[in-house]
Amino acid sequence: RTIRPHPCAVDNEGVALMAQALAKELGRRAQLAALTGGGAAAAARPPTQFVLASACAAEGEFGARKRSGEAALRASGLNSVVVRAGALDDFGVEEGLELQVEASREGNESDRGAEGGERPGGAPIGRIHSRDAARSLVEALLVDVRGGGDGAVGGEGSSASRTFEVWTEQS
Repeated sequence: RTIRPHPCAVDNEGVALMAQALAKELGRRAQLAALTGGGAAAAARPPTQFVLASACAAEGEFGARKRSGEAALRASGLNSVVVRAGALDDFGVEEGLELQVEASREGNESDRGAEGGERPGGAPIGRIHSRDAARSLVEALLVDVRGGGDGAVGGEGSSASRTFEVWTEQS
């Protein structure tokens, strides 16, 4: 008989394993830089070390899986960005529209609605072309989550996480 782990544990453990592997590699690179005379500047952590693609309007078991993965990333100690994309729609949404970005409170599920539904307060959940969602993930690498501006959390030398919701067109 095969024992399967709870699906949320798989997402949580998968993200945690990836974060551990990345942290180990960053430590190895820092040691290598110190041994080869690269110094601290060469081994400095990049502003964003990990970008996690998530879902903006996730409910039920799927939403629990997404949020448990996000929580595992936040607990990892890595500088990270969670990008919660709106509903993917390659046929009804034009590609290349301007990205709409809204900072979200990490770990807060109360401002989520069902896919295609509304958040409390009446704001509709947006839609996004899959290529624009991919573009938002690349742009998330440029977000400095370490602090010092643009509402970033954390301070110099500490790890931080930011969460953004992205869409290109309102539902």
